Amino acid sequence: TDLFFAEDYREFVRHRPALLREGMQKLFSAGAVRRVEVRAPKNASLLIDGFEETPPYEGYYFDGQTVSVDWVGVPPDGYQGWRVNGEPAAREVHFSRAVDRDLTVDSPAPEAGPPGP
Repeated sequence: TDLFFAEDYREFVRHRPALLREGMQKLFSAGAVRRVEVRAPKNASLLIDGFEETPPYEGYYFDGQTVSVDWVGVPPDGYQGWRVNGEPAAREVHFSRAVDRDLTVDSPAPEAGPPGP
């Protein structure tokens, strides 16, 4: 089988992801394409949909697809949970949700205590 085209296809997809999403959307009669942004404190390491990522992360999902976020290791001291579009969403370390609109998922950095003397 001739697979020499694979590298060219990979380069095309890397530079034109929106065109690929549009084609998949039509081919599979998928819903609208939604943007999901995940933010976490500096130097955090997250597992997003099974892949290790360093925030900030931006991905695109079709309506109904699930985004899944986990900490790699333990969350920072003072972890307060996950928020979606600014609203509290989960206190657990794992967060998962079906996408039905553009989402910003974040875990705010723990607030600093009062300044020392």
